[in-house]
Amino acid sequence: MIVNNTFVGNLASGSGGALYNCTNMICNNIIWGNGEPPLSLCSTPRNCCINGAAYVYYGNTNVDPKFVSTSDLRLQPDSVCINAGKNTSNSGTQDLWGDPRVIGGVADMGAYEFGTTGSMMRVAPASITFPNTFRGETSVAEVIVGNLGDESFTAGASALGTGFRLLDASSFIVPAYSCHVATIGFTPQALGNYNNGSATFTGAGGAAVPLAGVLTFETTTPYLYLHTNAVQFPSAFPLETSSASLYVANWGQETMFGYVTNFGAPFSLVSGSPFAVAGLRYTNITFRFSPTMEGYFNDWATIVVSGVTSYSFLLTGDTVPEPLCGIPVLLAILLRRRTSPKATLRPPRPRVVGE
Repeated sequence: MIVNNTFVGNLASGSGGALYNCTNMICNNIIWGNGEPPLSLCSTPRNCCINGAAYVYYGNTNVDPKFVSTSDLRLQPDSVCINAGKNTSNSGTQDLWGDPRVIGGVADMGAYEFGTTGSMMRVAPASITFPNTFRGETSVAEVIVGNLGDESFTAGASALGTGFRLLDASSFIVPAYSCHVATIGFTPQALGNYNNGSATFTGAGGAAVPLAGVLTFETTTPYLYLHTNAVQFPSAFPLETSSASLYVANWGQETMFGYVTNFGAPFSLVSGSPFAVAGLRYTNITFRFSPTMEGYFNDWATIVVSGVTSYSFLLTGDTVPEPLCGIPVLLAILLRRRTSPKATLRPPRPRVVGE
């Protein structure tokens, strides 16, 4: 059963941007802004909000659902999806926020049930884990503080725990049926795991978001990191070119100097070598692929750092067949030969008896 979901911004290489080959019941969903067509080889949707003229029967609508924002897929007060669903045993007793389903007697379309009286805070995500962050650098994450009620409230915010801090206002107003985005930073000062953090929000019930981060690797001397061991070029016609880049990072504290060597045609350097990459920074080295004939090409290149450390990576590209542009010309020549007038033969000279 596909019941009370919100599908937004999905794409498919073929048809069925949101759902494909789905024969289950499709009910009470919002399917908006996906690849066309949004449904393919699916059962008939019922009581759904789907963009497209084909979906206006069986309780469906193709009117804008009016989300709170592109990042907050709850419904605004004037949304056509409110109380437009169908009460089924598959809707569950709670929506995605954990709020009651149903409010107002009839289920809403989508993952979120609209509305409550007064003010009610909900936050997302439920927890945050920051990626490996260098000493002294700051990684950033956002917390959405939402108000599901019809009255605004004033919220307080703080970030507790070593390495974590709030990057914007510690007090803010969240209007009715709206949200505020709070920004949290993680700045580690020593190697280790940081699992003791918490972003705490007060007002309208309050909420807390556990915070975690890690600093597992660092070095003083330059340290080369490549994001891949093979640079793949887009396919090109013979005598045309394509380009691709190699991401080169320095995980050390000191500046890293280097260059790329040991490769040849049909590959060439565009920019980025030689290079000087400051500590905890990166650069891009761009290459060009210029095939002169059809085929598959590869070559190993070497990146040398500080004249000592070296690392090999593969440059690889292929060609697409040349268009058969000569065929129309050949056909024209053949047709011309077939339709050209036949040579006129001179009639034989009459024979005169006695000559």
